[in-house]
Amino acid sequence: MYSLRNIILVYALCVFFLALSVVVGGRDVSVGADTENYTYFFNNIKSTLYSTRFELLFKYLAYGVGLLTNNAKIFFVVIFLLFNFTYFYFYLCISDERQRIVGLFILTGLMLSSSWYVAATINGLRQGLSLPVLYLSLFFFSKRKFLTSVLFFITSLGFHKTSVLVSPFFFLIFIPSWLVLFSFIVCSLFYLFGITEILVSMVSDLLSISLYEDITNYASGSSNWFGLQYKFYLYTVFWGVGFYILRKYVKEPCFKTYMTLWKFYCILMMPYFFFGFAAYSNRYAFIGWLFLPIIQAFFIASSKIGKKIKLMLGLVFLVFGLFSYSHFILGVWY
Repeated sequence: MYSLRNIILVYALCVFFLALSVVVGGRDVSVGADTENYTYFFNNIKSTLYSTRFELLFKYLAYGVGLLTNNAKIFFVVIFLLFNFTYFYFYLCISDERQRIVGLFILTGLMLSSSWYVAATINGLRQGLSLPVLYLSLFFFSKRKFLTSVLFFITSLGFHKTSVLVSPFFFLIFIPSWLVLFSFIVCSLFYLFGITEILVSMVSDLLSISLYEDITNYASGSSNWFGLQYKFYLYTVFWGVGFYILRKYVKEPCFKTYMTLWKFYCILMMPYFFFGFAAYSNRYAFIGWLFLPIIQAFFIASSKIGKKIKLMLGLVFLVFGLFSYSHFILGVWY
């Protein structure tokens, strides 16, 4: 693990993301739907700290950066580096030393190639910061380190409150894989036929909470990605079932970890099946979609295919991802 080659690769990876953070932080306010809004938020954080609707930790992160500089571009650099640090840290926690470096190389390419990575680092900054921390909470929960899990979960909530919607499904990590698959399929069918919406409404009435109303009133009047979107639904189910089928191609030493990651994906998609019945239903699916590069990278790195092919795939993903990400950030490669 600590060979000279591996140290050089890790160092190169750090330099790469530091350089990329400057590019991302220096993007024009027209890049991304929310960049202008976040710029305005940062520029006015000292006067709106207690009135803005944003979550507590995100507000104080902005306030802390604002004490050091009034440059919003630095704020975006800090967010980008924090996101990537926690995202990579999660992968380091779950990966085996024998495939860790190859996995990081593949993960980098898959991240940059992913539209969900673009969303997390350019548009949905609060949820982007929140989700890798949520993944860490789920990881420590699976290790029965419950206090550590709770601390990470609270931190995740401090960046984006939708993380709370995953907590009822954490227990699925301790049940057999076949039962997780059964639950995943049944819940997906319930969502398809509108049953989960009825269940959420009934539970909200029973417990006298406003969960159902909060979801239905969010962006009320908007028709953007309202309720069931078949392409989102099929995409979500495809990866859940597909990765279960592909488990037989994973090397034995990595099999247990792979199945744990697969369970993580199923758990993270449950909020989509239960709460994705109103406007912007994709914001619930995003909780699990952002996890895809991690399980994809782990599968490739731990699969039975040759190391040279793995490295070639990683290089292809990296080149494609770098060009596509640059295209979005800078408007190049037309």
